[in-house]
Amino acid sequence: MVAAESEERFRTLVLASSAIVWRADAEGTTAFEPGAWLAFTGLRLRDLKRGAEEWLEAVHADDRARVRAKWSAAVAASTTYVCEHRLRRKAGGYAWVVARAVPIVRDGVAREWIGMMSDITERIEIERAREQFMAVLSHDLRSPLAAISISADALQHLRLEAPYGVLVEEIKKTSKRMTELVQDVMDFARGRLGNGIPLSRKRCDLGEICAEIVAESLRIHPDRAISASTRGDLSGEWDRGRLAQMLTNLLDNAVTHGTDPILITLVGDDSEVVLTVANHGRAIPTAALGMIFEPFSHAQTGLHSKGLGLGLYIVSELIRAHRGTVTISSTDDLTTVAVRLPRV
Repeated sequence: MVAAESEERFRTLVLASSAIVWRADAEGTTAFEPGAWLAFTGLRLRDLKRGAEEWLEAVHADDRARVRAKWSAAVAASTTYVCEHRLRRKAGGYAWVVARAVPIVRDGVAREWIGMMSDITERIEIERAREQFMAVLSHDLRSPLAAISISADALQHLRLEAPYGVLVEEIKKTSKRMTELVQDVMDFARGRLGNGIPLSRKRCDLGEICAEIVAESLRIHPDRAISASTRGDLSGEWDRGRLAQMLTNLLDNAVTHGTDPILITLVGDDSEVVLTVANHGRAIPTAALGMIFEPFSHAQTGLHSKGLGLGLYIVSELIRAHRGTVTISSTDDLTTVAVRLPRV
């Protein structure tokens, strides 16, 4: 009697909040609360195609593959699932929702999942407006920054005496850093508002790119233990500059948040190259792993950044542009980012 009353109160609360509660078994087969699902989507689950993934019919076609991949990865790793996507709305069109689920673990194994979908359309619309503003602002900043950099180069050729020569060098460093931040914002805008980050593909060797990035990092951080290991054919049709940017971001993240030794491993097989960046140090909380590649997520993940918090998001977008995949795992003393890049 008490259990039935508690369940009824819970159902009433869920319907009043417009949230959709769902469960999944250990294999990831989902079961949604039918009343909340009907109220939100206007669909009866029994009217959809039968099967473990029947609910995906209500997800926007452009989001389905990403949702399926994220859910499958979370189930495989028994980690928290977090995914933002579009879901059919009863009144017509699509709403933006955030889906979250946590595993119920017994004896170290996820036995079931409890999840909830919440409407975040208003928040997404505000974020889109902010992103458009950032894109316009960063575009307008490029010209004056270029002028500052060119002027600093001209002054440096004059070989000014101290303290003016030192000031010119500081101006160059600062303008370079500001240019990198503006480029990050531009890449962010392309990823969120456009058709993704554009690439200029040419034949290149990821092993050579890695050696250059490691050498550069060691010049900046001579006291750190950074090394690379390579095996197999590491060439492919990629954008060399973008892969260097991706590797730089991953290595900077390992140096900033991890401890030594930091090891980069590259292995090439017939169809792809697998890159891993591993560092020691404090484990990333399980709840944070699902949002680690989201923009501006450093506050939620506990990975405090000196920049805008776009580095790992841009990494994921660059890999997506190359039709690759990226995953992250973190144990008590080892965090590993794994990138798989198809050769073409």
